[in-house]
Amino acid sequence: MLRLSAVLLASCLSVAAHAQTVSPAPPPAAPPAAPPAAVAPAPVPRGEARYTPEQREAFRADRKACRDEMRGKDMDRGERRKAMTTCLEARNPSFKERMAEVRNRRGEMKQVSSACREETKRKDLPRGDERRKAMQACIIAKKPEMKKQFDCRDEVRAKNLEGIERRNFMRTCMGRA
Repeated sequence: MLRLSAVLLASCLSVAAHAQTVSPAPPPAAPPAAPPAAVAPAPVPRGEARYTPEQREAFRADRKACRDEMRGKDMDRGERRKAMTTCLEARNPSFKERMAEVRNRRGEMKQVSSACREETKRKDLPRGDERRKAMQACIIAKKPEMKKQFDCRDEVRAKNLEGIERRNFMRTCMGRA
């Protein structure tokens, strides 16, 4: 549950911070105006900085404002998620396009992983390092941009880092610090 929350938080941070401008919150009395059509930016290769500190800070402020709006309302998890998404879309026009891009990238990675998993099963390798290395080699062959992430992950394992130290090391190693 905690990991899912962290993943959702990280996803929201990375998604909405991409906006070039942040539109102010609409006044509560007036009906919300339709957001202007935003042009989806070209994808940035993994490992490169996607957002300026100002963009990240602007998204954090938007997310905090939406979270404050949700506070005290009796909603289940699904309702709250929909309300947060609606609020963030109203504040940040490119949020929807960015979420679609993230979903597509995740879908591609799932396809690559399952193809490599099947390939590795056919090789009948025992579980453990040998199988993990075969999976990594297969994924890198299909998606070369994943090599850096695997190298950073191997360094983390070698250093036995956990928790916040692990996360911070991975961010630094991947160039997202």
